[in-house]
Amino acid sequence: MKPQNKTVTTASVTPSLAELQKLTPAEVAVDFVKQTVSAVRAFIVAAKLLIVLEPMLKPGQTLGSVILKLANVPAELRRRVKSTIDNGRQAVRVWKELVEPGHVTEAQFDEFTFGDLVALNRVMSGASRQKLTGADVALILESSPSNWHEEIACLSTYGQTLADRADAEKKAAAKKTTKAASATATEETTGETTDEDEPTGTSPDAPKPATETGEEVAEGKIVQMPVKPTSEDAFKLIAGLEALLANMDAAEVAKVAPAIAELNETIQASLVAAKPAKKARKAAKNAA
Repeated sequence: MKPQNKTVTTASVTPSLAELQKLTPAEVAVDFVKQTVSAVRAFIVAAKLLIVLEPMLKPGQTLGSVILKLANVPAELRRRVKSTIDNGRQAVRVWKELVEPGHVTEAQFDEFTFGDLVALNRVMSGASRQKLTGADVALILESSPSNWHEEIACLSTYGQTLADRADAEKKAAAKKTTKAASATATEETTGETTDEDEPTGTSPDAPKPATETGEEVAEGKIVQMPVKPTSEDAFKLIAGLEALLANMDAAEVAKVAPAIAELNETIQASLVAAKPAKKARKAAKNAA
């Protein structure tokens, strides 16, 4: 390839915002559509130029380096040209995957926007939740001409078709409604709350625990013990304490742990003191 003598100019014909503000709303709308069509066409033409140029590259050459050199692109335009080349590669890949094998026509390719090309490349790559082949894409384009974009996006994001996704969301909503209705029915029938609605604290109106005689225990007062407690009474208290601790948070258990440890020390001390007393009684009995 011999370098051309012509150099790309940077002359801009982009109208200023002040000039555009002079247009009427109708003129803005019409001009917007014209510019959009022109931009899409310009991008597709640029992409096809890359498709034409790529087979001509020699080993070690890249599209960017060759275009910048042969077109004598000035420094101020290099970044924009490189960006366009990068974007154009999206179109080149779609051409190779869909047009060359005959899955879609060139006329169909000409209608793709840059966003379409990105979406098509994604669904045919490992980045998609449901990877499609060129033949798969062609089938979707044919069966869903008006909303193939949404179909492709749904497959890429969720790995499901639009119909399957809608059905899954419908079932999930129905399951949620049924669960909520069941929870409400349980509360109305038994007066109990479900795990999701279980209260985190005790209501001030809740009944206080009662003693064996059925009397409520006044808050802050000690439960009245039997006149002559037995080991059975102690076992009942221990069982009740274990049940209470099992339903307490770790932080709350930590608060009472020192008191429980102190109680254990008291019990051990009483057992030690009981041994000498028992020996003294036995010695007195033998002396008699």
